[in-house]
This record gives sequence, structure tokens and C-alpha cells, in this order.
Amino acid sequence: MHPLVVQANPHLPVAVPARTKGVFVSHRAIFGWLFLPVATLSLALFNTMSAYVLMLMALLAPLVVPGLAPWRAAWGNIAVKGFILAFGLVGLASGLRAVVAGDVEALSALVNFLPFALAPLAAMAIVQAGHANASRWLSILSLLAVLAGFAVGLEQALIEGARRSSGFDDNPIWLGDFAVLFGFLAATGVFAFRPVWRFLFLAGPAIAVVTVVLSGTRGAALAYAAGLVVFAGFSAIALRRHPGRWPVLGIAAVAIVGAALIAVPRLDLDRFTAIPSLITTGLTEGATEDRSANHRLEFLKAGAGAFAQSPVYGHGWNAKFSAAEPMMAEFARQENDGAGFMHLHNDPLNFAVGLGLIGLLGYAVVMLAPLIAVWQSPRDSQFFQRSYAMVSLVAIIGAAGMTDSMFQFEAPKVLYVTMAMIILFGLRDEPVRPAPRIETG
Repeated sequence: MHPLVVQANPHLPVAVPARTKGVFVSHRAIFGWLFLPVATLSLALFNTMSAYVLMLMALLAPLVVPGLAPWRAAWGNIAVKGFILAFGLVGLASGLRAVVAGDVEALSALVNFLPFALAPLAAMAIVQAGHANASRWLSILSLLAVLAGFAVGLEQALIEGARRSSGFDDNPIWLGDFAVLFGFLAATGVFAFRPVWRFLFLAGPAIAVVTVVLSGTRGAALAYAAGLVVFAGFSAIALRRHPGRWPVLGIAAVAIVGAALIAVPRLDLDRFTAIPSLITTGLTEGATEDRSANHRLEFLKAGAGAFAQSPVYGHGWNAKFSAAEPMMAEFARQENDGAGFMHLHNDPLNFAVGLGLIGLLGYAVVMLAPLIAVWQSPRDSQFFQRSYAMVSLVAIIGAAGMTDSMFQFEAPKVLYVTMAMIILFGLRDEPVRPAPRIETG
């Protein structure tokens, strides 16, 4: 092991030998870098399978990256502590439910949220993978990921004649949501590459919007709006000193989005053009002419009633829908007889009904802790890209969870945890080292 050079300021990264900055540093760094292609390109195509691969890689981290130094470097991060705290809150709510209500099955929530507990193990491996070009790698692989999802969706729409493209996992919601996330993560390249090349990565959001339309996922349109706001905000900050670049950026963005929409025939835009009227009608009348929108409104009303019945520790994570179902209108109950819904299509509501206020606190922790962690990260050359990628991740996952669940199934949940660790620890100029221990006496 190389000796560490201790700097005067313990908050700054510890210097490492120059030869560790090459492409092939060690098997430990290579193992950490492997998380990125699996979490982007592979997960975009093979959602659930890739999620289990990432969990297995995290479990292998203590064997591949042994020793206390990687553990200390990972554990010192507030995002890692946040995921562990959230896992503990899930356990607390489930334990109270088991003891007070005699519902032992509620403890199964600990298995469902195992990815939260694996966050430190994934971080152990990724702390070794910091590199000056990491932001560019993230941009390139994310662009390939959104391209892969788009290609599958286009094939299903044009050749198979699918009304809604659904990807290899037969889930149109994931196809749309993941396309949005990878599309805007690809846009990290706008801030990471030099002029000319940076505009190539505007294709990420452009391809994403077409994939969303192919999937017919209106919830992904909300996530896209969140990603667009984040990208516009960071672009304004980045271009504040160069106002002359605004026309170029605007023309390029409009041209790419317009060309993409024109190039792909047979896009069914009706589900999306109806969104404004659905929102207005739903808010004013409490019902719409759209079956899917009516179900979500019914879920919200029934979920609020179920939460009031057990506000502290909830009804159990796997019983949240059944707890709310008796309060739903007849049409919603009949629909569920064939659909077998497991969640209420809204993440805050899922946590509130399933795990009560304790679980809702856990949800707030996992959404806020990564943002705090990235703000506390070193101001190296990739701080801006790291901040953009993390804010995009949290905003898009949060927005997508307003009309579906990003924490019910393994693929989106593992994607969120792993990508947060990649952004925090991988997008660094140098591998993260633990703060030196100061011995007294």
C-alpha cells in the first residue's frame, strides 16, 4: 500500500502518488469503475437483472477492496450515513408495527430496502475510482444508455407495432423514466467537454424526450420537466460569464429536439397533449375522463385516509395498498382485482401509508442527504459536474416518484443508490482517502 501524504487541511483530499492517476491503477480501481457501465448501459437495457448484478458487486466489495481505509472513507460521507439511517428508520417502523400490532410480516420491509444497507459497500469500491475524466465517462456511458433504450423502444413501436414501448423488462414506465435520467446525466458532458464536443451531449435530453413519447409514460414527462429545470439552472450559472454562448446553446437544443421529433414517425402525442386538461379537471372536479388519472386521484384520497389510521409506523410496507383499498371507489377496487397493484403510485404516500411518519422521515433523508453530501464535497475541477449530476438525479427520481414508485422495486431503487455513490465518489479528480487519524498523548 502506498504511504499517504497528509495535508495540513484535513478537509481536502489527501494527495496520492502520481502513478495512481493512470488509466490502469489497480484491480481495486478497476472494480470501482465497473459500477458505472453496469449502472448505466446495462441497467438501461436489462433493468432488474442489472440491479441484482449491482447488489452482488456491492456484496463483493469487502473481498475485492479489503481493509478499514476504504470503509472509513465511505462511512465518513453524509449520504452513506443517510442511507443507513433511512434503513434504520424502515426497521424501526416495521419493528413497531410487528410489536404493537402483532404484524410480524411487516419486518419483510427490511429485505425490500436492502439496497439502502448496501450503500456503504458500494461506496467502498467506488471511493477507489476517482479520476479526472470521470465526468466525461459518465456523460458518454449515459448517452449510450439513453440511445440503447431509445433503440429498443423504436424497434418495439415500428416493427412490433406496440402502442407503448416497454423495453426488455416490459415496463413502459421504467423505459421512460430511465431515459429521462440517463438523458440528462448525458448532458453532464455539456459542462465536462470543450466547445463543439459539448453540444453532442445535448442529444441526451433530445433522445430522452422521444423515448418518453414512445413509452407513453406521462409521469416521465413530469420527470423530464424537472430535469430540464435543473439543466437550465446550471446552464445559466455556467454561461453567466459568457452570455454570447446563449444563442448557440438555444439554437442547438431546439434543432436537436426538433430533428428528433420529426425523424421518428408514428409518435402518439395524445396522452401528453391531454396533461394540462387532466390536471385542471382533476383539481377542480376530483375526477377526469382518463382512467389512469382517475386511479391515481383515487389512490391519493384513499391513501390519505389509510395514513390517518396509523400515522406513526404505518400499515407495513407490503400492506400499504391493501390498507387503502377499502377506502377506494368501486371502479378502483375492481381494477386492482386484475392488476394486483402493490403501491399507491406516489412515493411520499407509499412511505406514509406503509411506514408512517417514521418512514416518511426516511424518505426525506435519502432525498436530501445526497444533496448535502455533494455540497460538502471538495471544490475540485469536477465539483460543478458532480453537483449538476447529483441535483439531476434527485430531482428526476423525486419527480418520477410523484406518479409511480421509485422505491417499490429493485431496479429504480438500486439505480438511485448506486448512481448517488458513483456521482459522489467516482466524479473526483483523485480517489477518496479517509481523513488521517490524529493520535494524542
